[in-house]
Amino acid sequence: MAGENIPRFTPGREHVKTHFRGFFVALHSAAKRWPGGITDLAHITGRNPVVLADKLNPNLMEKAPTLEEALLMLELVQPTAALNALALLAHRVTVPVPESGRCPSEVVGSFLALV
Repeated sequence: MAGENIPRFTPGREHVKTHFRGFFVALHSAAKRWPGGITDLAHITGRNPVVLADKLNPNLMEKAPTLEEALLMLELVQPTAALNALALLAHRVTVPVPESGRCPSEVVGSFLALV
């Protein structure tokens, strides 16, 4: 239907951490569970641990992670709940794909053979 994909988030009227709360709560939770926690993630990515903790905290509205920081956290931590929250924004779901060393098209072919 035309217009159904119009974003409902309005920057300046609503905080990104409020609108996408499920994503930020899941990302923050996964980062805290990382071995060494957010401090270790900050050191791995060359960021200040206090600043990164503030940016990931879904209840602290003064700071939010940049797109680069959010993508780095997704790549490192691979938080299932946060990835699912992102997929739901596009009315999709995620499916775990085992690491097999195969090329992506072979993995997709194997998956499609199941459905």
